Amino acid sequence: MMRHRCILLFIVLMTMPLIVTGQGRLVKPNIESLDSLMVEEEWWIGGRVYGLLQAQFGQLTVQYVGGTAPGSTQLSTPLTNGDGYGGGMQAVVEYRAPDRPWAFVGGIGAEYHYATATSSQFVNQGIYAYRARFEALSSVFYLSPSFEARLRLGRIGTFAMAGFQVDVPLSGNQASLWQHEELDGATTGEPGFPMTSIRFGTTIQYATRVGLTLGVGHDFMVGLYGYRSQIVTPYLTMVVGTPVTSTPTSWNGATVKLGIMWRTAM
Repeated sequence: MMRHRCILLFIVLMTMPLIVTGQGRLVKPNIESLDSLMVEEEWWIGGRVYGLLQAQFGQLTVQYVGGTAPGSTQLSTPLTNGDGYGGGMQAVVEYRAPDRPWAFVGGIGAEYHYATATSSQFVNQGIYAYRARFEALSSVFYLSPSFEARLRLGRIGTFAMAGFQVDVPLSGNQASLWQHEELDGATTGEPGFPMTSIRFGTTIQYATRVGLTLGVGHDFMVGLYGYRSQIVTPYLTMVVGTPVTSTPTSWNGATVKLGIMWRTAM
């Protein structure tokens, strides 16, 4: 009797992982086909916020003395490279087909960029600059629509993405140029007193910029404030594109963004 019970227990344990279908067949579940997010909805809506760091390259030429009157003195200085920071936010709409590894996201919002550039060598321009190093400071707001395609990697929510972004400069751009005179014992004339700084108002002709976006991220299914069917996504992207300005010289930059996106099912 004990042997019969052991045999029956063994049969029950062996059949527990099986699923009985409508035709009476026993089959194992296809674990590989399961989506860890259990997404059923196709359309999602939400927003994202992000911070950014940027590395500038190329040459930025900035005018710091001069006017529009005929024969007036006009002086400019070349600046190179630089760095900056900023941030942005967007409203987003996402389409993802259930049981498919891809998704598409469109967004529109605003970005703020603050950047610097410096002269690579000392500048001497008669009575205007004796031994100066120039530093440009600029800030700009962009209207930034974007589009990206995403491909999920594996079954745990990690994805890679590629897309594009268009940055359209808005009004209110600001720029200034600092002339920093270095210590030189032989120089005593104005305005180049040693260890002094002079600030000039100037302008930078920002251009509409089209950039390529590449990045990675991870989707987490959450239920915030008692609601279900929400996705939170931390992500990291890099953006490179056409020059920030090409008037009169070309100055460009590469941007790294770190952000978080939230969506809810429509």
